[in-house]
Amino acid sequence: MTNWLQYDVLIPLIPIPLVLFGAWLMKIKKCYVEVIKDGQLCFFSTSLLATLFRDINTTKGAYPPPSWVYGVIIILIMISMFVYAVSVVNTSLVDEYRSGITSSLITIAVIFFVASVRATINI
Repeated sequence: MTNWLQYDVLIPLIPIPLVLFGAWLMKIKKCYVEVIKDGQLCFFSTSLLATLFRDINTTKGAYPPPSWVYGVIIILIMISMFVYAVSVVNTSLVDEYRSGITSSLITIAVIFFVASVRATINI
């Protein structure tokens, strides 16, 4: 469990606090939403779910996952891709704050879902 958290979640998300820290050092006003406004977190969530899908099918865990897990993975991928596409294609029409908060909430939900699935089926 900790290997997954370290390599698939913590290391890929390190740039966000590093950019904010660098902006703080250079006395540039940057808020969290300005760093993630273009849907990067949704792209991250999609790849995290795809990795879970691969790991479920290639790694034999202690318990097989329930069939509804596959449906939830596909639904979360579709939602994440939709938010990513909207925030990238319609940059002039999308409210940056709402886009950033939405992608943050999706990412948090995906991380908790993936962690619970991995803990449940022991992969």
